[in-house]
Amino acid sequence: YCWIEGDKRIILLQFSVGQEVDGVLSDPFMAMIPPVEQYSNGYTLATVSDGVQNYTHFMNLYIPKDFFQPSKIFLNDQSLEELNVTFTAIQHLGVTEMYGAQVEISGGVQTLKHFNKAAGIGVLVYGFS
Repeated sequence: YCWIEGDKRIILLQFSVGQEVDGVLSDPFMAMIPPVEQYSNGYTLATVSDGVQNYTHFMNLYIPKDFFQPSKIFLNDQSLEELNVTFTAIQHLGVTEMYGAQVEISGGVQTLKHFNKAAGIGVLVYGFS
């Protein structure tokens, strides 16, 4: 994880170069990282689940330091604390600004909710078969 900011408008993309480079069974992909201004306190997320193919799904979470309360953030009615999600501090000039985590999720509909209505969480969902 790293902290990126600009003094003009920017767009941030995440690249996965594919299995030939990092050894992870996946195709290359590119995803837009949501800006902090578009974070929300709740999401309903859909992932593929057709019962025929095996799918692996992930959710990357980005939580600003002021709203980092794993016991008050719930994924499908279980707190992130109960799920033992491992977070990484994202620092800028030696100061923690945000926390990030990668969470493996199952296929189907997922709900993510922060019980602080003023809180914002960034989410990126992706996966492969």
